[in-house]
Amino acid sequence: MQYQEFKEWLENDSNSKHIFLTKWKNYQISKNSKRTGKTKKWDDDKIIRTGEEEWKKIVANTYQKLKSHLGIPKYNGYQEWIDFIEKNEILESFDNSILEIELE
Repeated sequence: MQYQEFKEWLENDSNSKHIFLTKWKNYQISKNSKRTGKTKKWDDDKIIRTGEEEWKKIVANTYQKLKSHLGIPKYNGYQEWIDFIEKNEILESFDNSILEIELE
């Protein structure tokens, strides 16, 4: 499975992106209340943009860990990844990790 396929699959089969971005936004709004001066406060666009960047890092890190175990098989690679993810309950583990994440 290629990275883009993995990212799309993860975002379609999990609520983790929505949960993470909601936590990110709430965290940054909380930090905004402690920031002083007009230039230091983050607007909604910056909060969303940086949240998307952080999400991409999380997905890329997860992809690299899986890729180190599976590689990219020549034939039926997509299905081999899905089978591995389901067999090892990786999606459930990933979702739980996102639910438990504490932003500091």
